[in-house]
Amino acid sequence: MTSISMPLNHAPLNLDSLRRSLNDCPIGHTIHYRERTASTMLLAHAERAAATDRSGQQAGDLADASGAIFVTEEQSAGRGRMQRVWETPYASALLVSILLDATQLSPALRQRPQLLPMLVGVAAAHTLAALPIKDTGEELLGRCVTLKWPNDLLLAIDPLASPLTYGKVAGILLESSFHHNRLDYVVIGIGLNVNQTRRQFPPAQVGAPPPVSLRSSLGRCVDRTSLLVNLCRNLAALLDSAPSSIYNQWRALLHTLGQPVTVRTMDSRMADVDSIFEGMAIDVTPEGDLVVENSHRERRFFSAGAVTLRPN
Repeated sequence: MTSISMPLNHAPLNLDSLRRSLNDCPIGHTIHYRERTASTMLLAHAERAAATDRSGQQAGDLADASGAIFVTEEQSAGRGRMQRVWETPYASALLVSILLDATQLSPALRQRPQLLPMLVGVAAAHTLAALPIKDTGEELLGRCVTLKWPNDLLLAIDPLASPLTYGKVAGILLESSFHHNRLDYVVIGIGLNVNQTRRQFPPAQVGAPPPVSLRSSLGRCVDRTSLLVNLCRNLAALLDSAPSSIYNQWRALLHTLGQPVTVRTMDSRMADVDSIFEGMAIDVTPEGDLVVENSHRERRFFSAGAVTLRPN
């Protein structure tokens, strides 16, 4: 019998290959797969709740659940920051959530959980930066991959152009749970555009980077299974990094720095009223706050929680 291979742009994830490759990896040793689901984030939270219930009868369940990944081919209720909807065609994007228990994190990450978004951004950027621009593999994406504060992964629309212009290739969302003011667990959600065509993208939001995929930038399909393996390994490799190393790597990747920006924040004194601050993004703090200076040399610090950032 002749086997027929499915084109990469329609191929589901290869679960056997994932399990073989990630069996001994701190991230991905356990794989929860649904062909279709509402949200991998919801699956991860549900598994954590179930592990908490089981832990009363069997010690170690919470630790065993840490590092599990939740993957799907298609989401009906995927979301990003500020509850923005994330929709992609079947088997075209990498949709994954990762469950991490605080007891399995380094003391530095437990004490400073604001480092986790930085760590995830760096790992995702490193994963894409190692891809070859052409099939020959002579030149890697490298500087064609960058970050937009606080959690968007950008990719050059045309890696061979000069100067480079960037589009959004991935979004990162972290949801943390605290108990008595201590980190209990965190769910990391990553939505990465892999094999969508330009026609499959939604319209770009005004002032936001246009959507791109690896396929639209590289001109070829990319194996999502290998991409997920490399992402999990890169995340695992960074978990024990020193805080200064995580911060410095993240800061070096930020395309936002040195750019004129408009920051919109919700005015807490008036419902549904935005406060707008325009200036230059001049730095980020070790806690992840963006430092913006306006034309009057007034500086303000913005956390990622409730702001919208647009280039001027």
